[in-house]
Amino acid sequence: MNFMAKLYSFSILAFGVLALIFPSLQADAAALRYAPAGGTVTSEFGYRVDPFTKKQRFHSGLDIAGPVGTPIYTPESGEVAFSGTYAGYGNMVLVKHDRNGLYTIYGHCSKNLVREKDRVRAGQPLALMGSTGRSTGSHLHFEVHYNNKYMDPVDYLMFLQNEQVANGLIPTQSLLEEDRVAPTPLPPAIGGPELPLDVNTLLQKLGHGQD
Repeated sequence: MNFMAKLYSFSILAFGVLALIFPSLQADAAALRYAPAGGTVTSEFGYRVDPFTKKQRFHSGLDIAGPVGTPIYTPESGEVAFSGTYAGYGNMVLVKHDRNGLYTIYGHCSKNLVREKDRVRAGQPLALMGSTGRSTGSHLHFEVHYNNKYMDPVDYLMFLQNEQVANGLIPTQSLLEEDRVAPTPLPPAIGGPELPLDVNTLLQKLGHGQD
């Protein structure tokens, strides 16, 4: 999936959020149904020029820019493992999902709407977009960890779409031609690069230590 297709998949504001909450609104934007927020992709997963240091640095998530207060949703059910302020992430929510080994992180929020140990369901609002922490403007930093590795969030979102196609919940004809691919199982082939789990080793494996 090339950059322009990814940009298309995340650039429609309202429809993507509605499609996430109301599965019947599929039309030609079915790929949007799992986007955690409406907005425009401003930085992809992987190495990039750091906006602060102007040097090459690994970017561990996907940045989606939008107005302050834009709702942020969880693509899958799980439990809130952390909700608070953490280092450069600013206001951050971390969800431990029911899918074993999977965590998602939502950074730079203006306001967190959930508390630790809350149960959350797919499509539930977690927070509001903002620019807290190490940020140059209002956006969501969306990060995915799977089996102690980083995962490209776009791969994860496309996996969710393909899973729904396989289960007959999204009609294949509603997808962009280039997105009509065979479902790929999440474990372990889609796992990200050989990088260690970070965010202070996932908040010291959810003990929340920051040493």
